[in-house]
Amino acid sequence: MKDMMLAEWVAERTQVEAAKQIGCGQTAVSAMLRSGRKIYVRVDKKGNLVRVWEEREVGRRRAELKATA
Repeated sequence: MKDMMLAEWVAERTQVEAAKQIGCGQTAVSAMLRSGRKIYVRVDKKGNLVRVWEEREVGRRRAELKATA
């Protein structure tokens, strides 16, 4: 198994191919790449997608909303 950033994984295929494997649309993949979010993928030894996840702080969004209120 190998973990890598989404952008690194998508660089090896088209966004359309990546979207089909993830189970979303190409526009969602594009948005994920542009967002700067910490999105990772896990692939097996054959290069098959196993898992996609996002790393983020818990409660960060709520703290940001309170700061702007």
